[in-house]
Amino acid sequence: YASRDSKGRKINDPYPTDFAASGFDLDAVGVIHQADLLGLKDEKSNTGLSFYPNPATDFISFRQHGESISSIQILNLEGIKIKESNKNFEIIDVSSLSAGIYLVEIYQGNSKYIERLTIAN
Repeated sequence: YASRDSKGRKINDPYPTDFAASGFDLDAVGVIHQADLLGLKDEKSNTGLSFYPNPATDFISFRQHGESISSIQILNLEGIKIKESNKNFEIIDVSSLSAGIYLVEIYQGNSKYIERLTIAN
């Protein structure tokens, strides 16, 4: 079973059209290479760092094990710094942030870790 395109080449089009250039009707899409959102995976890293609650409304609390935190930054998804803390790493007030998804950059020694933070109403 085959038809021909406008140049006479054989094509196997299960949904032929009245146009000489032929047609194509996509029934499904297969995802072969799927990137994680902003390169962040849902699995937790073994950094010894965590914060809660997530989603948050008023504050986030940090737990750390091992090397101490030197800085924490909260960025929007465009990478613009919204909030920064260089001193109190136990609790950060996020009540002024609008509902949405943010990135938390945690600097610990010579390492930087990035986690997602959801702010709910």
